Amino acid sequence: MSQQYLITVIVPIYNAEKQLERCVHSIIEQSYSELEILLINDGSTDNSLLICEKLSILDDRIRIINQVNSGVSVARNSGMAVAQGIFYCFVDADDWIECTYIADMVNALQNYDCVISGYTRQYKETYQESTPSGMIIDLENINNNEVRKLFVEGFIHPCWNKLFKASIIKKHDIKFRTDIHISEDSLFCLSYFKYSSIILVIENSGYHYCLFGDDISLSKKVYPDLFDIYGEVYLALEDLLKRGNCGQILAQKILVGTIFPQVYSSIKKIVNNKQCSREYRKRILKEINELPYCQYVICNADQIAENMVEKLTIKLIKKRYYVLLEALWKMI
Repeated sequence: MSQQYLITVIVPIYNAEKQLERCVHSIIEQSYSELEILLINDGSTDNSLLICEKLSILDDRIRIINQVNSGVSVARNSGMAVAQGIFYCFVDADDWIECTYIADMVNALQNYDCVISGYTRQYKETYQESTPSGMIIDLENINNNEVRKLFVEGFIHPCWNKLFKASIIKKHDIKFRTDIHISEDSLFCLSYFKYSSIILVIENSGYHYCLFGDDISLSKKVYPDLFDIYGEVYLALEDLLKRGNCGQILAQKILVGTIFPQVYSSIKKIVNNKQCSREYRKRILKEINELPYCQYVICNADQIAENMVEKLTIKLIKKRYYVLLEALWKMI
């Protein structure tokens, strides 16, 4: 693409002093220069704001928005409310992007409503690239098995590996949910795709998604409304697939492959949570199994099992043999 579009990069920041300079420098040093860089300081109590102010002196494309601590969704929404760009890009403050990351997405733009990239998962000195196959997806005709991989392998749901059209977000008032603590990205992206037609996937892994000890600890939490939120993601995804005239078999594979791993992970956390009594855990697990979408994905989970241990685990979940599950998980 020869035409230069203003891209707004929105960075929500909360107590990110250790990684913030690396993140912002990676944006400043992009080979694509037509950027508006919005640093949203979400009430940080460390030196994050001072770092933002120092960086803003170095580059006049940087704007700082200071707000009372309200959470990442409010911070992203605050950025979108003042953004001037034709397209929006999100980068988390503890992540970083390779120097051609934005240029690679902009160069691929034609008449697509969204560009999706892969990413590199980074934990300490370990790097794992997740690069999707390049493809064009017609959201009114979802019939390609390669699309299933995009959902199941986690490319569809994050907001930070995409370039979004500002016009679609503004026209349909698409915002991040501020009343939930998990799956905000998924629901935002699925809302956006509801009003999109054609999206492009590029073979790129230039976004570095960085994991730290706090992230791993957070992933062990089970929020009280977790399964209600997963149910919302399930329904939004089901609606998207129906609109896309997705065949029943492929739709089932996408729904089960996307939702069951989340259900499975949460069941495992509950079963292994020794801070709660066994009776409490049994009651919660019984309630989970009575949710229609959980029944559906558990009933059809055999199709995604990759080995005998996974098949046995799924069988025990179906039978609700949680004591045996607990024993099995201790062994593996």
